Amino acid sequence: MPTCVWDAGVKIPYLARRVHRSSSDMTDSKPPAEPRLPPEILDHIVDYLHGDAASLLNCGLCSRNLLRVSRYHLFHDLVMKLSATDLFSLLGLLRSPANRIAPFVQTIDLFNIPAFLRTHGRSDVVRAIRIIPHILALLPHASSLKLWHSDLTRLPEDLALQLFHHFRSFSGTLHLEAVHFHRFVDLANLVTGCTLLRHVSVNCVLWAHPSPPTDRLLLKQSLRAASARWHIHDAGTRYQDLFEWLKSQGSPAPVESMYYHAETPNARSDLNGFLSCCAPSLRHLTVSFPLSLKKSRFAEIIDDYGDTSDCTNLRSLRMKDVMLVPATTASRLLQSRISRIIADIPSPHLLESITLELHVSTTVSVEKSLQEFDWNSLTRFRNLRRITLVVDPSLSAEFQDAVVSIFRGKLRPLADVLTISPFNKVAEEYE
Repeated sequence: MPTCVWDAGVKIPYLARRVHRSSSDMTDSKPPAEPRLPPEILDHIVDYLHGDAASLLNCGLCSRNLLRVSRYHLFHDLVMKLSATDLFSLLGLLRSPANRIAPFVQTIDLFNIPAFLRTHGRSDVVRAIRIIPHILALLPHASSLKLWHSDLTRLPEDLALQLFHHFRSFSGTLHLEAVHFHRFVDLANLVTGCTLLRHVSVNCVLWAHPSPPTDRLLLKQSLRAASARWHIHDAGTRYQDLFEWLKSQGSPAPVESMYYHAETPNARSDLNGFLSCCAPSLRHLTVSFPLSLKKSRFAEIIDDYGDTSDCTNLRSLRMKDVMLVPATTASRLLQSRISRIIADIPSPHLLESITLELHVSTTVSVEKSLQEFDWNSLTRFRNLRRITLVVDPSLSAEFQDAVVSIFRGKLRPLADVLTISPFNKVAEEYE
């Protein structure tokens, strides 16, 4: 028989009590109702917690209405450790009737692959690779493969081929970040082997050796994943093989976003040639200006730096390392080049976002640092949704406010879309 515990600690039979409750008491005893908001608003609120796992767990536990969107963020990325023990455990979890993870997994992460080879041995890694197809079959909504922080030059070639063979039918996005290949042809074979790719993103991808003549013959093969759109977030002289390969296709591969940074005239020439080739398909452009150059070399390189005259579909423009020091030749050249880059954009009705990372001198007034900037080049973009100023965090709050007030005064038609962000809070990804 159920019992009721009183404050005095004396237990009496539950049925022996005669409790007379009024209607108001019964109303007060009901559990509090959950907030009745539209699901779209609830999802939008929880989206702000996408990087806070503890808060997402609390949201999922406190309300059934928040459970699904919390799981979406919690299980969005699945880190796949190349260890037989870990992958067998993951496979058992995905096959369990209580599995609630698989429908929400969007991205598969593979990281530091050679480390598992050193720690667990070759036989264990081979067993882990053989489990991967069974795991992929249980993840129907996985549409992104991220390979990062892996030195593939330390991985036997046969293991690398066996690993990537299981992803040949992967349809979605391939992210390569901080990956070191032995040769460029290895990267090309990885991309062409995945024939259903929609996007290819490269960031800090290196190859140890330049392409020999034998590899150049292999690189003449057409890019079978012709529909894949490329996102090149880090470019320079080491990307010359990539540029030549993408340009050599029958129809040049579409490049949706590009990082532009050149320290030498040769690098600038290569980047300008590639930029002119991919300009019609380019939607997002990041231009990073050189910082440690002599005045003569700076004038030589910055002359035609980042030409945007052919970027007819540009949606966002980001300019990094903008050093605004008054009364210097480099600063005058830089402000003039920035104004020209913005003024040459042929699609003012399409551009939605401009971001400027400013390094402003604190020894002189802000007005002198910005006096050579062409404000008219910005005011012609009446459809801008956002202008973001990224100000050096070492500046005082008063100095940052002074920079913003000048921009608001000069850009009166666009003052409502002007925002300011510190360096450590600005995402590098395009939006």
